[in-house]
Amino acid sequence: MGRVTSSDRDDNFYRTMIVQDQSGGIEVVVGLDRLHTTYPEGLLVALNLEGCTLGYRYGTLQVGSSAPSYENYDIDYLHSYIDVHRVITRSDDIEIIEPAPHTIAELREDMCGELVEVGHLRLIASTSIDTLRNESLANAIWQGYALFCDEANDTLLVFTRDYAAYANNTIPHSIRALRGIVQHGKHRNGREYYQLKMRYAEDCTTY
Repeated sequence: MGRVTSSDRDDNFYRTMIVQDQSGGIEVVVGLDRLHTTYPEGLLVALNLEGCTLGYRYGTLQVGSSAPSYENYDIDYLHSYIDVHRVITRSDDIEIIEPAPHTIAELREDMCGELVEVGHLRLIASTSIDTLRNESLANAIWQGYALFCDEANDTLLVFTRDYAAYANNTIPHSIRALRGIVQHGKHRNGREYYQLKMRYAEDCTTY
């Protein structure tokens, strides 16, 4: 059993949710909208993985159904409400999990899927600005990838979906703390990064 740590309220998580217990986090590829109304943050749930397909995406263990052979991914959404209710059993027990504080250097691949808080960050790059139009980091918005560094000059990516409610909000230059789900992967420049996926705008706090 574990507790829900994600939220699709602001649409940065789309039809998936994260469940975390003492051993780590797992992403359930549910396939339903407005999951935060049925499976709110902190809800205690039990997962039945019998008959499910397991795989990894951005370092996070995923559970769902098998993707069609012509797709370039392994895990697909659960096919029906019946499948969802077979896999996920709700309780009435809600207790919010607080994110574990870490520095960027402390992040590890076995932490992917876990809710963490990383502090004292400075924005150093963003895919949302057009340097050919003389845009600077002062114009950067959350949409896309934003690269931050901490006081030790370690770097962390933050990804925001185009359709997230806060995607067009300006990114603060200096951030007291970011909260989100840990991910890990190789990006377009060929480098591997740890990455945070925020849940909503309030996951970013400023000085």
